[in-house]
Amino acid sequence: MWIVIGGYLLRGGADVDPDELGWLHWVSPVGWVQQIDPYGANDYGPFLLCAALFVVGGVAAGWLTLHRDLGAGLIAERRGPAHSTSLTSTGALMARLTRSSFVIWAVSIGVYMFFVGYLMATAGDLVTENEQFAEYIAAMGVRGSDIAAGFAALIMSWTAYAGAGYGVTVVQDIRGEEALGRTEAVLATRTSRSGYLGAWLAGAVGGAILLLGVAGLALGAGNALASDTGWGDSLGDGLGAAVVHVPAVLVVIGLTSALFGWFPRLVGLGWVVIAASFLVTLLGSLLDLPDAVVDLSPFAHAPAVPAVPWADVDWAPLGWLLLIAFALLALAFVGFRRRDVPIV
Repeated sequence: MWIVIGGYLLRGGADVDPDELGWLHWVSPVGWVQQIDPYGANDYGPFLLCAALFVVGGVAAGWLTLHRDLGAGLIAERRGPAHSTSLTSTGALMARLTRSSFVIWAVSIGVYMFFVGYLMATAGDLVTENEQFAEYIAAMGVRGSDIAAGFAALIMSWTAYAGAGYGVTVVQDIRGEEALGRTEAVLATRTSRSGYLGAWLAGAVGGAILLLGVAGLALGAGNALASDTGWGDSLGDGLGAAVVHVPAVLVVIGLTSALFGWFPRLVGLGWVVIAASFLVTLLGSLLDLPDAVVDLSPFAHAPAVPAVPWADVDWAPLGWLLLIAFALLALAFVGFRRRDVPIV
């Protein structure tokens, strides 16, 4: 993940000042892909470079897999203390198991969105130089001086999928704990099924919302540093752009949780929902897909804040999404309380 984020940052730096920093396009595979220019130069050189890196990386991964010791590390593992002063509840256990993952997600999203905010002032140049991007911005209803705000809304709408993705990974962690037999061990104590699932889902929902908050604050901070916009307005716009996506993120987490509650082997379908929603929302306006198809994606109902003023926001779709999310979460509790938790 860090390699991908770093590649985007390097490529973004090259796009800002192509005369002085254009060489950064060749530092990472992310820049190589841009140099292919499939609807322009159709340069096969960078494509062959990407293919060669894939082959070399695959061969190296295979060699390392065959020659390294499985389960061994440079530092031997030590047993933990017999009694813990911190793991006193299911919530504390959940936080301990997911904190490293959350920190990685938060830092990655924060760094990326800070860089996006810093580039908001150049959004007008992207529109004039990229016809497809201009069409996409226009499809969002953004015109004239609102280009920078439309750019922020567009990138935040993509970042919302990352927030949903984190929630799905936490729900998958619940499934992993059950498959390894550790859920049964916890439930053998005084912990109730509702309390156990509630702690994990609180982590999934709370973590996803926090990630959106980090993205919004980072976006606003980057914009405030690079433009004349005040810190208050920049941070407010960034948080506003993030908040409107919370209902859609909760729907995805709720659906994945319901699958875990009733059909735990199907929790991976949460990623299918995210991928399908992204494709429908991204291509809907460009391919003139029917509204009935586009509306199947919960993310399609989020307003393009801050390009769209708060006074013009239609709150009804967001309210319905919240109701659907809460109903799916409730369904998850019902299913988890009724089904067997197998001993592995």
